[in-house]
Amino acid sequence: MAKRRPPRRRNDGCGWDGRPDSAAPRPADGLEIRFRDEAAVERELRDLVSVESNCCAWARWEVDRADGELVMRVSSTPEGAAALHAMFGNADG
Repeated sequence: MAKRRPPRRRNDGCGWDGRPDSAAPRPADGLEIRFRDEAAVERELRDLVSVESNCCAWARWEVDRADGELVMRVSSTPEGAAALHAMFGNADG
């Protein structure tokens, strides 16, 4: 799986500037996207999660570490997870 750079924000500061090109298999309740564990990447992801948490409060946005990588997890209700999957298209393959 290719490591991702942080996604760029749209001009409105709320959302993604395109779909990620790699993600872990989708959890039923949302998404899990992995990134290089680097300080600059972590800062950008945490900034993004802060913005998205306010913009899309119907989902839970978090950044953690697992297996030497940064992992952004987004989870929600079944309806919210369906919206996330639709937003990110075929991000996991």
